[in-house]
Amino acid sequence: MKHSTRDGEIYYEVTGPEDAPVLVFTHGAGLNRHMFESQVRYFKDHFRCLTWDLPGHGDSYRLKENFKFTEMSHHIIGMLDAIGAGKAILVGQSMGSMISQYTADLYPDRVEAIVSVGGSKLKTEKLSGFQRFMFMAMPLFFRMVPEKKFFYRISVSKAMTPGARKFYEESLTKMGRSQFFFVWRGLMESFELGIDSPVSHPLLILHGEHDSPATLLDEAAQWHELSSDSRLVIMPGSGHNANMDAPEAFNRELEVFLNQLAYKRET
Repeated sequence: MKHSTRDGEIYYEVTGPEDAPVLVFTHGAGLNRHMFESQVRYFKDHFRCLTWDLPGHGDSYRLKENFKFTEMSHHIIGMLDAIGAGKAILVGQSMGSMISQYTADLYPDRVEAIVSVGGSKLKTEKLSGFQRFMFMAMPLFFRMVPEKKFFYRISVSKAMTPGARKFYEESLTKMGRSQFFFVWRGLMESFELGIDSPVSHPLLILHGEHDSPATLLDEAAQWHELSSDSRLVIMPGSGHNANMDAPEAFNRELEVFLNQLAYKRET
């Protein structure tokens, strides 16, 4: 299916009963909707699963300027409107987690809960001068490495299993270096923008024990402490995209969270 925007068409897929609760899966930087295939197969009988390709990724339109996170929130709501869904549970991996938080901040009544996979809490403070410099300088460093080696290094640093690493590398190759840089610079701008306060929706924070950078695990513990209605899970043997490294274990953890939401919904 295609969702039309002023910049181009976004490709998305929907499967599952029309009257079931909606799960919106948002992938991370350099990836695409196929990273959630194991989750869609597992949950499609009892949930309406929406997966999509972010601009610059997969089969969606190519970026001509830096990635804008707030616009991604509008796209999510547009797709929910298109399928007649009032609310959704947002499952976002890494950059997708940030987009989920923006969406919950901008459209709190349209979000039931958030599942963050390898993500971090959007900060309310500005980046330091050094952090801003490093974000801006990284594309210069990236250009010094041949593209194939560049994408390979990313894949082995973010995923633990051969299948997940292969998917990571193939997705990045399809995306291309120029599109990746548009997204990277958008990441910097999103950190600068931030949100005024942490989201208050029910929250599942999930990381692989080998997530990188390692500071993500410390930030996850702090995020959990600050969020009264949250659960923190660290998955053994997994990296940054834990839902691909350990899909069965991930699905069980997500199912527990969804069952808890269903109980709250009914009481």
